[in-house]
Amino acid sequence: IAHGVREFDTAPWYGAGASEERLGGAIAALSEEQRQPLQVGTKVGRLYTEADGREATGPFGGDLHALRTRVCTNDYSAAGARRSLAASLARLGVPRVHTLRIHDPNDNSNNRRGDPHFADEVAEALGEGGMVDGLRAMRDEGAISQVGLGMNCNRMPHQGVPEEIERLVK
Repeated sequence: IAHGVREFDTAPWYGAGASEERLGGAIAALSEEQRQPLQVGTKVGRLYTEADGREATGPFGGDLHALRTRVCTNDYSAAGARRSLAASLARLGVPRVHTLRIHDPNDNSNNRRGDPHFADEVAEALGEGGMVDGLRAMRDEGAISQVGLGMNCNRMPHQGVPEEIERLVK
């Protein structure tokens, strides 16, 4: 921050929520003046619960075993986006984030093409009650400022590019 860094990107997927919890701890240590110019972005599409079913909102307190037992499920619905945002805000300890990005639909370790349980997460995100409409509504309500995509390329050819991205941005 002293060197001009103002934007931070994180996700529930990063360390089963630990990335958000650690960033939140760093933000909490700042003065109000230092926090004002920050823009924090996170991602939606994956929800974490503790092994006992409670929302994984932290803190994990450095207990790596607790992180390893967190359960991840994919949810590209509008309700899933709101639930994910609420959990992320709790882990981050902030009242809002600047940007929410749809994270890796149809290209993630919980959903692989060819798997008999494959679900078209892009279709879910675009459909009635889907994440795209939910994110737009949250932006219109002022809960977030920007909507985006967070896509990784973890194998070639990448199944999320370009067809999946084109479907999401139309």
